[in-house]
Amino acid sequence: MRKSGAFTVTCVALSFMASIGTADAGEGGGSNLMLGGTTFQTPVFPETGFYYSNYINYYHASRLNDGDGNNVVPDLSLNAVVDYNQFVYVTPFELGDMKFAVGAVVPLATVRQDAGGVTSRETGLADILIQPLIVGWEQGNFHVAFVQGVFLPTGQYDPNSQVNIGRNTWAYQPQLSLGYIDPQGWEATATLSYVTNSKNKDAMISLLNPTGADYRSGNELGIDFAVGYNFTPNFEIGLTGYYYKQLSDDKISDPASNQALQDFANGLRGQVAAIGIGARYLTSFGEFYAHVDREFAARNRTQGTSAWIRWNIAF
Repeated sequence: MRKSGAFTVTCVALSFMASIGTADAGEGGGSNLMLGGTTFQTPVFPETGFYYSNYINYYHASRLNDGDGNNVVPDLSLNAVVDYNQFVYVTPFELGDMKFAVGAVVPLATVRQDAGGVTSRETGLADILIQPLIVGWEQGNFHVAFVQGVFLPTGQYDPNSQVNIGRNTWAYQPQLSLGYIDPQGWEATATLSYVTNSKNKDAMISLLNPTGADYRSGNELGIDFAVGYNFTPNFEIGLTGYYYKQLSDDKISDPASNQALQDFANGLRGQVAAIGIGARYLTSFGEFYAHVDREFAARNRTQGTSAWIRWNIAF
């Protein structure tokens, strides 16, 4: 076994959906973007070989905001714990200064929702992310990584359930990570992800979609960022955060439901921002990351706190 080095060229994702008598960005509040999944050292490519990363994310929210930022479910308590298992193979093939890899992420999730005196809970496999193309480039302290990802509808899903950990759709995610990383100084890294969603032909029953007509969630943009200082090549601390914006309206195939979606909910376009603090530590047993982000300015989605612990190892 060899030392892992830094390697996190993917945005991992949880795709839970909640139905709590209202709705928020994306069908049932779901999204294949798990914000905050990429932080320090994201675009750095390691040497050829197999790599495993384990991500643990805990998310808690007590607010569901409408389009004006008002909390519409005062007694909400939403808690999610997700265990992401990422497998990556960095190939020996190179094209000029570019390196290539392939990967997959297998998430296991537990979600509990308490609202209106009703408790709902689901545990199981969420939507798997496959990454058939990962490309990396570096020049000195500048690093770039591109990932093409496809989300598979593998997660548990029931259109009549109060909580789902799968979305019952395919989704496509190109992702670009850029970073300036001085191993004995400052780092500034940003990861941009864009998600397009397929149509859900067995949609969740909700107030805005009482017949369960076909539902397509709008296109989404997510930006993760990290600014840190490497006190040594093995230890770093800094600021982390993210920004999310839904760029197009949700759409329902039933004309009456779709009109209501546009008239009363403005297409359920969501947004949120977050800021936090994190650290990275490299040991002979692998590389460890931890950070906590606090959300604010949420529109048409939940607003809460997200905490991450991550471990990378090479084989």
